[in-house]
Amino acid sequence: GLPDSEPPLEAIVALSDEALPDDVRRALRRLAVFGGQPLDSDLPAMQRVWETDDVHATDWLVALHNSGLLEVTQEAPTRRFALHQVIARFAKQRLDLDAQEARRAWLAYAAYYATIVADYDDAIRENRMTFQAPLAWDHVSRAIEWLAAAATDDEAAAVLLTYTRDWRNVLYNNHDRRRLGWLESAAQAALRVGTAWDQANVLQAIGDVQQFRADMAGALA
Repeated sequence: GLPDSEPPLEAIVALSDEALPDDVRRALRRLAVFGGQPLDSDLPAMQRVWETDDVHATDWLVALHNSGLLEVTQEAPTRRFALHQVIARFAKQRLDLDAQEARRAWLAYAAYYATIVADYDDAIRENRMTFQAPLAWDHVSRAIEWLAAAATDDEAAAVLLTYTRDWRNVLYNNHDRRRLGWLESAAQAALRVGTAWDQANVLQAIGDVQQFRADMAGALA
């Protein structure tokens, strides 16, 4: 179905996509939320985004891998997978055609990585991570960025607040430059869908960041 001249990679990806069953095509679209290489993910994360059971998730994973659309980036201790940048861009274009499906995929992605953040305190105590290198930070920060941008959506705001209940020590200690913007979005979310405790917690975290900046400015003066 391609012309004799060498086709662009995007055209080859489109043909591969069209050859897939509808449910596998949907699975590929939803993987766009993970981004492209060097970002990768494991099956539990993908299954959460796919909102499906173990059997279907395994079948879709095998189909995408066998089609050459999903690459293995790590075999052990946990098998991990990634989309080539071109395929990730193609998947995002398809996902963005349906705003509701894109919203569901992003919410599921953010909810999954909130469970990773909830484990941070134990991970610190058990020496499984440091404040300077939080677990899955590329995906956690990607999820928070989306939630902060979508925080006028009550469901996104509620998920954002689940992060604020667990991330405070990590935010303060790893000094991500985006943290104050995230917290300001969380403060607005807390006013709409949070409790009084959420509001106080976020405001105190904002105060911590502002004090840290003031201390750093004083040290450099």
